[in-house]
Amino acid sequence: MKITYGLVAVLFAHAAACGDEFVEDEHCAQVTCNEDPWCCPSGQTCAPDTQSSFACLNVGTGQPGESCQNFVGTPQCGELLFCFQATGASAGQCTPFCDATNPDRACPNLHHCLANVTVGSAGNVSVCDPNPPPS
Repeated sequence: MKITYGLVAVLFAHAAACGDEFVEDEHCAQVTCNEDPWCCPSGQTCAPDTQSSFACLNVGTGQPGESCQNFVGTPQCGELLFCFQATGASAGQCTPFCDATNPDRACPNLHHCLANVTVGSAGNVSVCDPNPPPS
């Protein structure tokens, strides 16, 4: 009984010491990056890695509002940014990911969060509308 109690105490102490990081790691192991792009490690962003899936990939150099093009497996935008390129458009714009249900992950400058934008057969993402809100 003493060994079991000691093991439980050690596991509890580890979970308490990790705080939110422990919970976030557990959450991130259960979702794909297009469901939660904040799960990608530093230096990576969520982007299509094949025609039918997303993955955390090394970031490009594009900043918010800069021109970009969607190439499978090669993000052109920086960390926590996505290349929003409308169907038929010759280029897109780097725009932040967003979560319309979480105020901490809202779009900057009152831009609208476009929830569940379909990206080919890879799936959906939620990104900030790259067009400025009406004045």
